[in-house]
Amino acid sequence: SGGGFYLAGNLDGTEAPIVAFSTVGQSWAPRSVPEGWASIDGIHAVESGVVLRTVGLDGQELWRADADGSNLQRVEIPALPDNTWIWFDNAGSRGVAGVVDVTDYDIDFEPSSAPDYAVTIEHDGFSIEVHVRGDGFVDTVIVELVTGDVVLDVSRNLSRSSVAALPLPSANGFAFVDDDGELVLEVPSELFDDALAAAEGEAGAPTGGGGLVEPAGGFPVPDLWIVASADAISWLVEDLDDYHGQSYLYSRAAVNGDTVALDYSGDWLTFDLP
Repeated sequence: SGGGFYLAGNLDGTEAPIVAFSTVGQSWAPRSVPEGWASIDGIHAVESGVVLRTVGLDGQELWRADADGSNLQRVEIPALPDNTWIWFDNAGSRGVAGVVDVTDYDIDFEPSSAPDYAVTIEHDGFSIEVHVRGDGFVDTVIVELVTGDVVLDVSRNLSRSSVAALPLPSANGFAFVDDDGELVLEVPSELFDDALAAAEGEAGAPTGGGGLVEPAGGFPVPDLWIVASADAISWLVEDLDDYHGQSYLYSRAAVNGDTVALDYSGDWLTFDLP
């Protein structure tokens, strides 16, 4: 962080996460953390300090501390809607940056009478099973074939999370992501599409519908914004108008303290930091 080292996370035998600071990386001084933190899913160096991404009962929160481990304070970004989850592509002493999806996916569907069906495919050493249930849930299990390790096991409500429940379109096909939005595996589109069409045909389900009726106004269009800061105090928050309807997985951002460079599916954009 410029003033020393930070240790953050959940240790074995501890229910709450800890944050500790060291000037030389040998003896560590714990810092008190607010109640309600369940985990710390990221810590990033910024100018004169660090920014932490924490998860608790109220969802994700951002916190900032000075380089010497003091002055832990909540970070508010007023331009973003409440409960926006943020993942930073760039982590370094010159700042943080990332693309976020601020779309409201809280929409209701009525489950159809389509039967349950499952799609099972193998790709790149993994077995992938996607079970579309008639009650509106989608179960996804990905297992590494050689070791038998389960790398993803989630059950998501398609009627409340229309995009996250099924794999997201990506530059290389379809992307399976974990509950933090981190990429687990990508599969070629034709492999997943063919298996899905075959499973839906066998079950007599409406193709491409996941057993659910599309809302009258159609599915929401992803609303993408870039979020960046050199010091986690002053923030750049800008609407990416030209890239609405795409996935944030297409983007990669880097920041050098003054400028953000954003690669979006091969298009390069730059933004000045405040």
